[in-house]
Amino acid sequence: MTRLGRIAFIVVASILLSGWTDALSQNRSALKTNIIDDATLSPSLGVEFTLSPKWTLELGGSLSAWDTWGGGSLRHAILQPEVRYWVCDRFSRHFFALHAIGGICDVGGVNFPSVNLTDGMNSSSMKDYRYKGWAAGAGLGWGYDFVLGTHWNLETEIAIGYAFLNYDRRTLDGDVLEKEVKRHYVGPTKIALNLVYVF
Repeated sequence: MTRLGRIAFIVVASILLSGWTDALSQNRSALKTNIIDDATLSPSLGVEFTLSPKWTLELGGSLSAWDTWGGGSLRHAILQPEVRYWVCDRFSRHFFALHAIGGICDVGGVNFPSVNLTDGMNSSSMKDYRYKGWAAGAGLGWGYDFVLGTHWNLETEIAIGYAFLNYDRRTLDGDVLEKEVKRHYVGPTKIALNLVYVF
């Protein structure tokens, strides 16, 4: 893992742990993982705690610090804090969300189906090039929390938003082809299927 990756991991872990400490002092809190991220070998962790009867705050993120089996790279660290308004009760049924997103990445050498991500960058080019940089943005979302039992929930969420990307385009060997490329992205910023443990 690069030095920047280690710093990002420490920052994400510190924020999540401080949020977890605060969450334990509230009357309702939750620990969660996004099954979609986990299935793509990007382990995720989030904590959510009560702000008021209708509002909660989630601190979550994911991290992938290794290469793929074929020698490609999907390394990234993402932090995504989110405030939620619950239509009914906290941790039950419909909610609306506003999130921020920030992250760093070093991806490439991976064969994805062709999807146009931004002007000048599409997912199919990731098999021939590496992209190393950062992104920041925000989005609005809607979700639904299915209560499975006393402590377990299954939560879905989708969000649309904006992100600013700043990256270097490199060869697979790491030689820089384009430096400090700036792009604007509008589209899905969060797709989640969370397994949730509610305290």
